[in-house]
Amino acid sequence: MKRILISVLLLTFAFILASCGGQIASAPDETECETCETGCETCETGCETCETSPETGNADVASLLPEYADTIRYYDATVGYDLVVVGKDGKYGVMDYDGNLLGSMRFYTMDIEAVDESGNETKIYGYCGCVTESWIEKDGSETDKYPGEAFVASGADVYWMDGAPLMIDWDEGVVDFSYERATSYVYPRKVLGMFTNRTADVIPVRSVTSYTEAKDPNASPKATVEFASGKYALLDLRTGKLVTDFIFDGYGALGFMEGVLPVRKDGKWGYVDESGKMLTDFIYDETQTADLAEGEEEDDEGMMYSALNGYVVVRQGDAWGLIDTEGKTVYPTEYEGFSQADRQGRIWVKQDGKWRLEKLG
Repeated sequence: MKRILISVLLLTFAFILASCGGQIASAPDETECETCETGCETCETGCETCETSPETGNADVASLLPEYADTIRYYDATVGYDLVVVGKDGKYGVMDYDGNLLGSMRFYTMDIEAVDESGNETKIYGYCGCVTESWIEKDGSETDKYPGEAFVASGADVYWMDGAPLMIDWDEGVVDFSYERATSYVYPRKVLGMFTNRTADVIPVRSVTSYTEAKDPNASPKATVEFASGKYALLDLRTGKLVTDFIFDGYGALGFMEGVLPVRKDGKWGYVDESGKMLTDFIYDETQTADLAEGEEEDDEGMMYSALNGYVVVRQGDAWGLIDTEGKTVYPTEYEGFSQADRQGRIWVKQDGKWRLEKLG
């Protein structure tokens, strides 16, 4: 695990938003409008890009939803949304389960984020350029998203050494291992529309042969370790014992969700439960792959869909499918796309270029 700095944008450009009318369909292009060479600072002097109404500019997109949307995704948040995030031609908005677009398709990106540093309340937010961000409310309306206070996540790296867990606190260095301490840190992570700020009871760990603590109290990291190998095993924090051997090459970045963890071996992914039992073979591909530079190694923490509301979206090549948290196939990997299942068991399925809504269970 790595130290994660959770930071937020400042209000530096508040005056810019006012000059842009608060609704920005797309970022200014200096090749199209020379008056916008410094961002949106001079929009009021004639940059039509910033003045275009998002609703008008996306009327053609709205008429194509949901059948011809590029993507439909369910984002899990404490708000309990009765809507999904849809994408078309690089722009994003939200849609209800009747297929009605709510607002406009104006955001460059949409994601989920904690409302405050506790991480106990989460919402969808959208970014639409010129440092403009908006919270998406339960009814699909938008409210201004203002930055809160920046904070540093707390955490510790846990390893396996000489037949026992070794825990290195990010701030204190090597500390005595305990279940209570290991699960007490606030470590927010968000991947593919899901968010967690807790440490699961079972975690992937690597074996180390030795460690050296830093002499400088301000050093980061507080200690360096020598790894026995690049493989991971599963450690039950409750018992302090391993539940598998060191056989995995990587794991899903969110960790265990609903008792299921994506794990990688020899370039393919499978799913394991907290007892160490493999629920599937290693037959799946990573949900969202990163573009690696030449010579760059694959990250151990994969961008995988985790279990949500009893189901997991899986991919094999260009084909998508759905399994349940017992590893059983619900839809074979023969489809063009899936949303994740919401709390009512509703899921969007793409086949023959069109999306349809189905009810699971």
